[in-house]
Amino acid sequence: MKIRIKGFEKEQAIGSMQRIGYTCLGRGNDEADFSFVRVIGNGGYPRFHALVRFDQGKDALLNIHLDQRRTVYSGARAHNADHDGPVLEQETERIKAFLENE
Repeated sequence: MKIRIKGFEKEQAIGSMQRIGYTCLGRGNDEADFSFVRVIGNGGYPRFHALVRFDQGKDALLNIHLDQRRTVYSGARAHNADHDGPVLEQETERIKAFLENE
């Protein structure tokens, strides 16, 4: 699920995402991406995984999915994840509401 965040700049992203409950994992696969997770289960999964992309000027693009479990195969990147649905809709609304009031 993707959402555009207006006026969300790289300098404020880590602090804002931490206040929402996310942990920064560092850079994503691309230099413009930062990776964040918010664990909602025991043992690290399930968890929300958000990639925030900062090549949109003063806006950012947040791409979020729900990782259901850890990658099963060594060296594999594929995992069981939900990319839409009511849980993700609630989480994106929670993020948007927080950032609008920040």
